[in-house]
Amino acid sequence: MQPCPACGTPNVPGSVQCARCGAALSAAAQPGYGAQPQQGYSAQPHPGYPGQQPTPGGSLDISSVLSQSFDLWKKTLGTCIVLQAVGSAPAAIFGGIGGYMQMSATEALLQGRTADVSGAFVGPSITFFGAIISLFVVALTHGAIIQTGLSALVGRPVPSVGDAIGAAKTHYLSMLGATFLSMIAAIVGMILCFVPGIIAIVALCLATTVVIAESRGATDALQRSLQVTEGSRMEIFLIFLVVGLAAIAFFAPLMCVTTMVFSGPAPGVVSPIGLVIQQVFSYGFGVVFGSFGPMLVISIYQRRTGFGASTDGAAVANVFG
Repeated sequence: MQPCPACGTPNVPGSVQCARCGAALSAAAQPGYGAQPQQGYSAQPHPGYPGQQPTPGGSLDISSVLSQSFDLWKKTLGTCIVLQAVGSAPAAIFGGIGGYMQMSATEALLQGRTADVSGAFVGPSITFFGAIISLFVVALTHGAIIQTGLSALVGRPVPSVGDAIGAAKTHYLSMLGATFLSMIAAIVGMILCFVPGIIAIVALCLATTVVIAESRGATDALQRSLQVTEGSRMEIFLIFLVVGLAAIAFFAPLMCVTTMVFSGPAPGVVSPIGLVIQQVFSYGFGVVFGSFGPMLVISIYQRRTGFGASTDGAAVANVFG
């Protein structure tokens, strides 16, 4: 193991930079100075990303980041769609049931059937329960999606759903903690003045990727994300904005059409069956879009850290063994 000259953390021989603090490591441990290349990695830059030897800490080009993300997404689509579908299922199922009960109660109230309004109280509780369950499930499936994306990034075979989940299980508690803390930071920021919430989302967006790529704990991963995103947060925000606007442009018309077709007893109120149809559309869209999001974050992480750019691939040995 090669100790970091800055913080003393042991690193895999051949690593370009410290896995903990990001400091550049001595060239003495790079291939050609006695380190043995790790079997299974090419000595060439990863194909598919023209001329890409990412400059750690460098600027982000929106078009190239989106291109790389889309390429990763295509390579991992089968595995990631299944994982995202599993992770999104609890929120979709319980949200659909709770939403149906709530809209049925609203419809009954508008029609004067006050005896049928219990769903107005039970429905939101069921929806909230589904969101809590989803948080625990997503911590595992999201980690598996990141594992899958990192595999594709360094040219390894895309793992099966079972293999990806098996590898992600070792990071489950850290993933759960990083997901929860990032969510709390974003919610608090939104409550305070909206803008701090946006800043928190951008600054902490790499935390879950760091958990898998660098085997860090939750709080350590958040600190590392703050470090890696520093100096490029406006660029990251613009990338997220472009993708978000594209998603809204596709999704919003579907919601408007279903609201008009399945209108309820009052203007602008969708019927209970219409709400279920909207929930199905939301679930399908969320599965597709949710499987692309991690690839986008992985691409940003790689370009900011140089992950996987060492010529023998030893920098990713901690991830894949």
